[in-house]
Amino acid sequence: MPVVIGPGRLREELVATMTRALWSQNTSRVDLLTALHDTARQEPELCGLVRQRYVGSLHQSIEGVLAHAVERGDLPPRQADPSGGHSIAVSAALALLLHWGLVRGRQVSDDDIAAIVDAVLMPLL
Repeated sequence: MPVVIGPGRLREELVATMTRALWSQNTSRVDLLTALHDTARQEPELCGLVRQRYVGSLHQSIEGVLAHAVERGDLPPRQADPSGGHSIAVSAALALLLHWGLVRGRQVSDDDIAAIVDAVLMPLL
């Protein structure tokens, strides 16, 4: 579920949405996703399930934040994306978020999420 704070607060909404989605049910979720990612290469059904249940819902939550930002004028509508969304930017941020543990060799922190929003998502928007 997207976090909506208000006009001019897109960055904070994105960080809060990604943080809440990541930590909402289990603090070891990223570790589990990393393990599932490795297994999914051999198990396509598992990969589909992970994509649908976790990645898809996180993507929708972030798109919800962006849709609210467009509605209130904080972001211009995207004409290049046929869906009208920001799927390339969101996918890039999520890919880094999901691989962060592998890249850094540690669990994702709130500061890591903020860094991904600042360095990847906001510039692409």
